Amino acid sequence: MRAPNARPCEVEHLPHPILAIAKDYAHGARVAWHSHARAQLLFATSGTMRVTTAAGAWIVPPLRAVWIPPGTEHALAMTGPVSMRTLFLRPGAAPFMPGDCCRVVEVTPLLRALILAAMEEDSDPELPPTSRAGMIAGLIVSELERAEPVPCAFPCPATRGCSRSAAPCSTIPPATRRWRTGPSGPGPAAARSPACS
Repeated sequence: MRAPNARPCEVEHLPHPILAIAKDYAHGARVAWHSHARAQLLFATSGTMRVTTAAGAWIVPPLRAVWIPPGTEHALAMTGPVSMRTLFLRPGAAPFMPGDCCRVVEVTPLLRALILAAMEEDSDPELPPTSRAGMIAGLIVSELERAEPVPCAFPCPATRGCSRSAAPCSTIPPATRRWRTGPSGPGPAAARSPACS
């Protein structure tokens, strides 16, 4: 399950139903516009993430995760040090999740434990479904189906210009500031990360 030490775009073609990738970001880090061939369940054990697409922005504090459908172009911004733990699901692995929009879901203690366990499992597509990795993958899908949606979206006019500048979506509203784990907003010298990271 744990993806080899490579960028997502270099491993998404692998036959594994779920790939797990861990990465840490400094406060203020940004990931430029990009998309993935797989669906992405974006989760962080610490820090707050903002996911921006052409349709809007989704605020993702700890205990929440955001579902990003395959092919959805998006950008990321980090508030506070972020310990990102991402799952990349093969298209069709979770047919109950939306295919045309992002969705923030509650991460139960069990789902959190499963995501972290996936980070420790070796990537071996030959392992049977009854293996530990296979059972973890099955339980992740089952828990994801039961996960409660959380209203953490802020609409943005569907224009690329708006999305790139993120003018109406760039500030986390005061109502969500209780979720922050660091100072308000990225600093002026925010670090940038490659799009495929």
